[in-house]
Amino acid sequence: MKKIISLLFALVAFVAVVSAQSVSPRYGVTENEDNTGRVLTYGFVAATDAAGNDTVTVNTHDFSTVVRFTANIVDTVNIKTSLLRAFTGDLLTVLVSKGTGAGGIRFPTASFTCDVAAVAGASCRYTIPANKSAVFHFVFNGSRYILLSKVVQP
Repeated sequence: MKKIISLLFALVAFVAVVSAQSVSPRYGVTENEDNTGRVLTYGFVAATDAAGNDTVTVNTHDFSTVVRFTANIVDTVNIKTSLLRAFTGDLLTVLVSKGTGAGGIRFPTASFTCDVAAVAGASCRYTIPANKSAVFHFVFNGSRYILLSKVVQP
């Protein structure tokens, strides 16, 4: 019985270590190991926004993931990511357009580091003016997505 419990514990520990995010890049770091063209993958997420405070969950398992809303956002949208399959250097781009009225986009501080103070310690909130578009670029540093740049249409 002790052997079965020990084996079960070892299996659970192995799965936990294997499924964690990686602090190494997807491409090689030693000589002749860079196989970039065949290793890197690109993802696209078409997101939608309904009335109410929505959360869009993005499973970032590609080197470069683009999130684009299929229509203008109506109100505030939260962008949430799963970091389990993220590698150091992975890129995330969020393209968003705002219709009429007040609203914006939020990035939770558990997965993102931004250039604005977190709202109630939980998320970075960016207000997008009515009838404008914005682009947010992030890079994964091994534990969180760090804001590289943001552009809001003037």
